[in-house]
Amino acid sequence: SLMVRRLPKSGMGFSMKQSEVFRKGEANAWYERNKNKLGPDNDPIIDMIQANKLKFERTLEIGCSNGWRLQWLIDNGYTVLASGADPIADSAYFKQPKQFHIYGMDAASISGFAEGFDCVIYGWCLYLCDPEDYFRIAMEGDRVLKDGGFLIIHDFNSMVPHKRPYHHKEGVYSHKMNFAKLWLCHPGYHVYRAQQSGEGDSECMTWILRKNMAGAFQVRK
Repeated sequence: SLMVRRLPKSGMGFSMKQSEVFRKGEANAWYERNKNKLGPDNDPIIDMIQANKLKFERTLEIGCSNGWRLQWLIDNGYTVLASGADPIADSAYFKQPKQFHIYGMDAASISGFAEGFDCVIYGWCLYLCDPEDYFRIAMEGDRVLKDGGFLIIHDFNSMVPHKRPYHHKEGVYSHKMNFAKLWLCHPGYHVYRAQQSGEGDSECMTWILRKNMAGAFQVRK
């Protein structure tokens, strides 16, 4: 039978995936450690959106924390309607402004969102997702993004996929790879812009991908 790798749970007779670890409290712990660092100053995603003068009607951010980036985009006229998904379990962490709502979901479990977003953002979250969920994550991200839309990723980047122990939780790993390849394997996606930051094992990349399914294949007779 096929086996899915699961994380050991201390003192229990079963184990769980990393997505479950974050839903059951580690996402809250991440927020507590980082809440004073969150904000639009020196944010690589906002910098790329501004530099390329992008505008969106409907934006979905996955791994949105308490929604600070979506709030900034709305306040500054870069998007009109927005939604967020994050595995933070405690709704008290969510600002819940009138303009958008945040749902307690992980990147592989956004089936509740309908199609029609013209921007989907993965803001510093894919490195902690379960590798066995990558295809589902890519499928769901593609499903909700309309043709002609932008898919923005900011995360670790590595030519050689590898993982390292996550310092804050035993049994959890940080995964490093070129996450844009999850979508770029399809000819309907291309790199619109990309910006590297950091180096070595701390190298990160901000990718803006453009979806163009209508022009993915040339007609040959």
